[in-house]
Amino acid sequence: MDTQKMLKCLMLVVLFFFPSCTSIDTLTANQSIKDGQSMMSKEKNFALGFFSPGNSSHPYLGIWFVKVREQATVWIANRNDPINGSSGVLSINNYGNLTLYDSYNRPVWSTDVSVQGTTFSVAHLLDSGNLVQVQESNAKALIIGQILFSRA
Repeated sequence: MDTQKMLKCLMLVVLFFFPSCTSIDTLTANQSIKDGQSMMSKEKNFALGFFSPGNSSHPYLGIWFVKVREQATVWIANRNDPINGSSGVLSINNYGNLTLYDSYNRPVWSTDVSVQGTTFSVAHLLDSGNLVQVQESNAKALIIGQILFSRA
């Protein structure tokens, strides 16, 4: 294979895998976050993803500080309800809610912020550590829910 063909093949491989290698700060309706994946704030201060604390074999969905040596979790979605099975998936369901599913596709946690007539919903992980869900209806963006953490 000549050099030019090899470069073209290499570029195709890079372009194919590039989206899965980049960090995102926004989750849209056609995306999901699975075990081993995370969502990162723009300045890479906070990450949202799955983790198993201590000796637990059950995954949890949480937000943690990135720029510290030990994982400092600041918020856990399913704190009192660990995920059954070995993995979970976070996605936006058909009603516009941010929903956490277990490995059996059963909902474990949800934002429950759907708005009638909503046409589009996204979730943003901000550099403050807040996870904000925004829904668009009739071309207006409405901030309808914000998940905050407590330092207690």
